Amino acid sequence: MVRVPWLTAAAAATHRSGSPAACSGLPSGPEESRSPRRVGADERLRWRSGSCLRSPIRLRLTIQVVELHDFVTPAEAAAFQRVCKPHFERSLAGDQLNPVRTSFQCWCNFPGCFMDEDVHRVTRRINHVTGTNFDNGEDIQIVRYEPGQFYKVHHDQNTAVWAPQGPRVLTFFMYLNTPEGGGETWFPQVNNVNGSRGIMVQPRAGSAILWPSTLDAAPMHADHRTNHAAQPVTQGIKFGANMWIHQFDFKTPSERGCQLTYVNTVGNVPRDPEHIKLTKGYVPDYETGVEPGLRAA
Repeated sequence: MVRVPWLTAAAAATHRSGSPAACSGLPSGPEESRSPRRVGADERLRWRSGSCLRSPIRLRLTIQVVELHDFVTPAEAAAFQRVCKPHFERSLAGDQLNPVRTSFQCWCNFPGCFMDEDVHRVTRRINHVTGTNFDNGEDIQIVRYEPGQFYKVHHDQNTAVWAPQGPRVLTFFMYLNTPEGGGETWFPQVNNVNGSRGIMVQPRAGSAILWPSTLDAAPMHADHRTNHAAQPVTQGIKFGANMWIHQFDFKTPSERGCQLTYVNTVGNVPRDPEHIKLTKGYVPDYETGVEPGLRAA
């Protein structure tokens, strides 16, 4: 099993490399591959000495959550907002409009977004820092919260283990601006470094937070300690961007139109007849150890 090394406190606190101008030469990170790649979610992630990040600083390190400053440059943050400006629509939760989530969203799945130079640079930077393949990541989702809008406590792992992409194992969330009030990210079940229960991450332009959605010891099981919420914005507008990273290749089945990459799926085995037909013999269920893409005997 290939695993994601989790961020060490010393490396996060001391690593300083590159500048925004130098990031045009950002190393490509792990080799891109169309083959499935297992990643663990609760180990330690190392900064690689060749990475080009804009002065990352350790602000808080818990068992589950890492926060980085200056991960996104102002120009990159502006690019996300610019390309998505005419494409925002009401956010969905559970594949439908839901009162638990009242923001607006824009999927970066159109050429004007994913081919933008700044957007692509940030995507590759995320791949490099997390040590994951480009194909394991979903298209980035840009979100906009206006005053009073929120996303109540929820968990990001909403993909069944038998879907070809496997579960979401990591969330990488970037703050694209600093709202005038509110908009914090709240983790009610994560202990702070001082031992207190719950952490509240302040939205700061250019910063990012990274957390696992599954357990390293049981990578098909959700880690519900990372339930979280987007607190209401009280003044101004909050812009952010999510990348959800899967256990296996997401982009290949998505680009080929596999419906299992577009809907929430649940359970240890498929129940819907159409889902059974799509997956039988090609992807593992909860009890199967074969790699997806290999036909079971």
